[in-house]
Amino acid sequence: MPNIPYAIVFISDDNTLAVTSGYSRNQSITIIDMQKKQIKKTISLYSSSYGITLKEKNMLYSAGNKGIRMINPFDGSIRDIVREKLPDACYLATLKDNVYHTNWGTNTVTCYNLQGKIQWTFLNRNVLKNPLGIDVDSDGNVYVVGFSSNNVVVISPDGQRHKEVLTAGDGLKSPSSLHYCRSMHQLLVANFLSTIFLFSLN
Repeated sequence: MPNIPYAIVFISDDNTLAVTSGYSRNQSITIIDMQKKQIKKTISLYSSSYGITLKEKNMLYSAGNKGIRMINPFDGSIRDIVREKLPDACYLATLKDNVYHTNWGTNTVTCYNLQGKIQWTFLNRNVLKNPLGIDVDSDGNVYVVGFSSNNVVVISPDGQRHKEVLTAGDGLKSPSSLHYCRSMHQLLVANFLSTIFLFSLN
């Protein structure tokens, strides 16, 4: 790898991984061929890249002080979705025409549409502190890890209700990322520089 990996997303169409460069000096998204186990392509960027997700054939990534951007991996063209300065180390997820973004600095989870308009913002410091990794199920329920609250919180599709589904009692200690498996209804949760857990939500 030319950079220190930060976040990844699997592209099933061609069995590749897209990897962001995070705090690396050379900002880029690296495409890795999983079968050949080699770098297929490196896309140079003019901004940071942290959390990443797919929107059809395009990739959305959290670009720090450049906001949220969408990039076409074939021609490298970039479109700004959210033109707002955001902290480093934020994550995002998508479902249909919505983009869900965590902001650890403000302890918020925000849902935008693809035009960058805010649909709702969730803020409850008593429940969720320093949110990082995020994913969404097929019904629009949003799963978020709280790095400092040591938990996973699920937020309703309208952002109005929430439920704590995993806590420190389940082994979470500074969780930083997660992935929701829609087919198996499972959560893969990773503690920062530590243990990874697979939880069944059935």
